[in-house]
Amino acid sequence: MDVICEVLLVAAFVILITHDSCLSEVYVKEVGQRIVEIKQGQVRGRVIGYPKDPTFKQVEQFAGVRYASLRGGRTRFMPPASVVRKWQHVHDASFVSEVCPQSRKPPSLRFPEGHREQIRRRMFHTNYSQEDCLTLNLVAPIRERRQEIASRTMPRQGNITKIVKQHNDRMPGQRREAFIAGVPIFVQNLIATTARLLLNVG
Repeated sequence: MDVICEVLLVAAFVILITHDSCLSEVYVKEVGQRIVEIKQGQVRGRVIGYPKDPTFKQVEQFAGVRYASLRGGRTRFMPPASVVRKWQHVHDASFVSEVCPQSRKPPSLRFPEGHREQIRRRMFHTNYSQEDCLTLNLVAPIRERRQEIASRTMPRQGNITKIVKQHNDRMPGQRREAFIAGVPIFVQNLIATTARLLLNVG
């Protein structure tokens, strides 16, 4: 069976994981267990968990990984360029980078009051922004050590489902961390990726 991109699941997941109680329970356990080689060089993430339920799986998060560049603004309003410079060291992908520039206006009255209040509480995440913000965040299951796998019988996991979510940062207060740290990530054997798109700049 081929690996399936279940994009339709994202909407339901976002509704579930944006609740504040879900966000507050997520914690960082340790530095990532592995160094991953990508086009730009080597990158290391972090291990995050969800202590509300000890049966939930820990996952590995790679945050703020650049996938394209505006070349310092030289390609503004043009298709972004690939990342030219390769890292000379192991890149620390432990933290989500700054958000894309976006409106600081109060939330529209057309939103429900509960949603407006949620946006107001999270507006401080837009205090620091940068135009060259084309990064992605990725969460993946942790690969267990061979001796741990050999110590018990485990069913064959098969293919891992992948979920892709795009963020254009057009709504104030949107947080990629909310999606990345979502409860379903800890329950399911899947890989989730969120990528930022730069829109509405001007």
